[in-house]
Amino acid sequence: MECPARFKVLIISPQLTELEWLRGRLRDAGAPSESVEIFSSCDVREAFEALSGVEVDVVMVEISALSEPALETVRALRRRAPDVPIVIVTDLTHEPVAFHAVQAGAQDYVIKELDDTRVFWRAIRHAIERATLARRRDALLIREHDARLAAEEAREDADQARARAELLEQRAIFLADSTAALSTTLDPREILATAARVVVPMLAEAAAAFIIDEQGRLELIESTTDSSPRCTHLLGAACRLAARDTIDALVARARRGGYVVIDGVRQPPAESTVPPRIVTSGVDRRSCMLVPLRSRDRTLGLLVLIVCSEHERDAAAGRMLAQAFAARVAAAVENSLLYEESRRAIRTRDHVLGIVSHDLRNPLSAIGLCANALQNQTDNTQAQREHLVSTIRDAVHWTQRLLGDLVDVASIEAGHLSMTPTRVDPIVLLSRSLDLFEQSASGVVLRLADDVPDHLPAVTGDAERLLQVLANLLSNARKFVGPGGSITLGANVTGEWVRFRVSDTGPGIAPEDQRHIFDWYWRASHERSERGTGLGLAIAKGIVDAHGGRIAVESAPGQGTTFSFTVPLASARPDPKATVAETSVSSILVSV
Repeated sequence: MECPARFKVLIISPQLTELEWLRGRLRDAGAPSESVEIFSSCDVREAFEALSGVEVDVVMVEISALSEPALETVRALRRRAPDVPIVIVTDLTHEPVAFHAVQAGAQDYVIKELDDTRVFWRAIRHAIERATLARRRDALLIREHDARLAAEEAREDADQARARAELLEQRAIFLADSTAALSTTLDPREILATAARVVVPMLAEAAAAFIIDEQGRLELIESTTDSSPRCTHLLGAACRLAARDTIDALVARARRGGYVVIDGVRQPPAESTVPPRIVTSGVDRRSCMLVPLRSRDRTLGLLVLIVCSEHERDAAAGRMLAQAFAARVAAAVENSLLYEESRRAIRTRDHVLGIVSHDLRNPLSAIGLCANALQNQTDNTQAQREHLVSTIRDAVHWTQRLLGDLVDVASIEAGHLSMTPTRVDPIVLLSRSLDLFEQSASGVVLRLADDVPDHLPAVTGDAERLLQVLANLLSNARKFVGPGGSITLGANVTGEWVRFRVSDTGPGIAPEDQRHIFDWYWRASHERSERGTGLGLAIAKGIVDAHGGRIAVESAPGQGTTFSFTVPLASARPDPKATVAETSVSSILVSV
């Protein structure tokens, strides 16, 4: 390694004679092609100021310039110019001091008694070379350190990318497996129960699944936790809140499709009587998510997810995964509902075809036979002709009733049942019902209950439709009450409702049949031989539902049956569900 073509030397010496002597030695040592710029200073303090303003390649310090302690002076020079090499010029007497100065940070020392210019030149050259090598070594070390840091950062980035790829793969596998699990059944409740189970622990430590019933209320289907008592308490609190009216705003947002994230869920002490509350401020890094299950602009249910720890580092990605999972659950529930609707439509079609091909064929055949008899048998007596005409009239009556029932079924299922709400007197309804059935109830006692008052408050409803409900209930009771039995009509006020009831002394209804009593086209096994379509009670339920009321049955084998339904009082001013449709049934047809 060669020295630079031009370099600068700072000489520090308190004695002018020594200073000039050193200058001469440097000049004598310089090669003709080289140029040496020399700066001088009489003491160390002045040298410090010179080092602040001038960049030099080497500092030569005469031994007498080192004040006590000498080593501290060398260290101070090193601190002021750490990259500039220091060469000590000493005599033999002070050589030990020069040696210790080298240990303290000087590059080298030369002895004046040698008085050899080549020695001075080699010391300067070697000092500059060693300083250059040290600077290059430091630069290499810095570059090596930077490269190591870059490699570590790249390794960390690769590890993070690998971890994220593994997490994305786990999420993809979770979605695929959960989709497969959800597709194993076509029961919407089983689908929601499966969703509450598979979501733990991938998305949350605790989860619950709700379904929205026909009345728009949340019904808990399944809840699952990771056995943590705290998460169990928090899930119980969230489920109780979701099933109550205390967080209507949150649940309403979720039902409408909004995504609700609650930062904290607070559980009161066990001895506290205060109900649990969901709060919107963070509590111990816990969170509760309400994720709606929406499909085709309709909310089918709700997922409640409880996160008790930081197992989901990427909160935004976790929410996206929750929404993706909820979309799959909603799709599975929607598919199950569509499947059930398609099966119901097929059953309805088959029932309608059966009614048209069987129940409608009988009255039409009777009409045809009686018409032929009237036309061909001219010797019929007056009584025989009247009997044939009566049979034709009954067959027409039954056909009209059958067609009216089918029209009502279509209207109810389409949600367009014809309704004209007015103020209706319940006593008048009961009286009209008794009048309709009084002639046909031969052998059966048809009466008004003793507890019916002379006056009842008016209700809001369609008088003809309510009369149709009572007629269907009376017709149903008449089929099962034998000679000597009784049918009782009654009504009473219950809160803001009037409760109508039809009781009979028939054989009663088995508990397993009561679950299907209001289903379309359903008839009890002992009723299959009777003429009927299985539509009367279902139509009654549809009409009562359209009035905003409820219909129920109470029965036990051998103890008779009581059907009851409620209609709102006129003073309650309800919001009826039904509207007047384009088509309506012109009359109510009753036959026993």
